[in-house]
Amino acid sequence: RALTKRITELAKATRIVSEGDYDHRIPVAGHDELSDLGTEFNSLTARLKETEELRRRFVSDASHELKTPLAAIQAITESILDGVVSMKQARERYLDMILHECRQMSTLISEILLLEQLETAGIEFHWADLELKPFLQAQQEKYRPLLEEKMLRLEFALDTPQRTIRADADRLEQVLNNLLSNAIRYSFPGGRILLKVWLEGNSLHLSVTDHGEGIPADSIPYLWERFYRVDKSRSRHRGGTGLGLAVTKKLVEGMAGEIRVTSNPGVQTVFTVILPQ
Repeated sequence: RALTKRITELAKATRIVSEGDYDHRIPVAGHDELSDLGTEFNSLTARLKETEELRRRFVSDASHELKTPLAAIQAITESILDGVVSMKQARERYLDMILHECRQMSTLISEILLLEQLETAGIEFHWADLELKPFLQAQQEKYRPLLEEKMLRLEFALDTPQRTIRADADRLEQVLNNLLSNAIRYSFPGGRILLKVWLEGNSLHLSVTDHGEGIPADSIPYLWERFYRVDKSRSRHRGGTGLGLAVTKKLVEGMAGEIRVTSNPGVQTVFTVILPQ
């Protein structure tokens, strides 16, 4: 009877949890196999609760992030249709705003999908030999308009001019895109951004240093969370999605590497990517 009662309790608990009550736990006493099973069941339920909370928060955050540009697009479109904006110059400015918000949503959706793929191991990495100097020069050329707009200089410091590394070029470019975009966004005008590369043991170190606003020490542990923003009121206006660093960390980890950050607010911030070679 005692054995049957415990099995019945476990079956009942399974039904309760399957209906969505992740707070339910089984009383555990003793050290036999059923007690071990009860402990594992409670641990599984706790993980399910945590996963469900993360899912709900993600849906809420994603909905909020999409709602903001959609509201802007709706308001601007209604103004144009109602004839509030009649001058050609004003209409073109408003249409540019609509295009900007659409691009923001497109970027956000792309990063959400990429992050989902990375978390479910749905992305393959393609390794090949990559000549580093022309690869980095291509990044510099791509960001030239943004750099010139803020009067910034992008400088390189390579430990050797002829460095060939083993990497996935597309994924490494995505990592650099996120780090350089952030560096440009938060640098003080007229400053410089330093991209440094060196080999240390069997690891390639790649760092991006900017001289700008910096990151408060209490914000650094949360940088890799989805939709986390150090300055929530200003980042969206500057074009950030709040997903870039979360994606970057997953990409680096997918390449068996790690990413670190140090910051001295108002002076400089350094993001360092370490990849095995």
